Amino acid sequence: MTDSVRTLISTFRDRARFYASPLRFWPLPSLEILTVVFVAGTALAISPVGRDVDRFFFVRVVTKDDGMLFTLFQEVLDRLSSQRVVGVLMLVVALWFAARCRTFAPLIIAGLAELMFAGVGILKIFLAKSSTKVGEPDWWDGGILAQGKHSMAYPSGHATEAVLLWGTILLLFVLYSPQWTHRRTVVVAQFWHLIIVNTVVVSWLMGHHWVSDLAAGMVCGLIGLRLVVGLVERGVPQAAADICGAAVSDLLWPASQPVADRDPAAVPRPVIPSPLVYRSWIR
Repeated sequence: MTDSVRTLISTFRDRARFYASPLRFWPLPSLEILTVVFVAGTALAISPVGRDVDRFFFVRVVTKDDGMLFTLFQEVLDRLSSQRVVGVLMLVVALWFAARCRTFAPLIIAGLAELMFAGVGILKIFLAKSSTKVGEPDWWDGGILAQGKHSMAYPSGHATEAVLLWGTILLLFVLYSPQWTHRRTVVVAQFWHLIIVNTVVVSWLMGHHWVSDLAAGMVCGLIGLRLVVGLVERGVPQAAADICGAAVSDLLWPASQPVADRDPAAVPRPVIPSPLVYRSWIR
């Protein structure tokens, strides 16, 4: 390992420790608990009991025969947690805060959330559970080669996006909005919860997913959000923005001194509100 690489790693660690100092107060469930819940829930879903539960609770209340109601569910309510809506919105919010706060950290946080969602996509391919359009909640019945996208039902991608991507948008506002208050977090968190409920209920009523898919999707969303928050708590996004984005940052936002050469104490930091602001996220 060359001296320049050692220096870069050392600088990154120092800056990560600097930014991480006030951030250990998130009330999300621990990664260990969420992982145990997901593994246990998956084992139950694979078992005959879990398959019977999926069959028992399967409904298709809203169909194409319902006309305008189907259009409302399919084109409006179901789209709220799609990449075309929440993914684009998260990118716009991240770009706004990146320009406003003169840091690439919001974009890095958004990128981490998308990376976590991509991991869920890989998990869907590996687990290869048949969707409701196939007719039975079977596992590894030919996989993606035989059934295509209809073998990627578990966990639900829409439920994951509702928790992970909408939760990341709330995270960006809490971290980078200077006037953010506890009351705003309460209001926006309730809207976030409504989005999750809407996504799950709409997918269920339209028969897009088995109930185990939706439950697993919410847990995977929490796991992804927990990982993103854990990296934020350790100061990784801001440290990476300082180190890797120094040249581009100086090009876009000229400064008298390069970012990488500044003393960590002199680097502008996001306004971090009181820990009480976060208490309404899950409760």
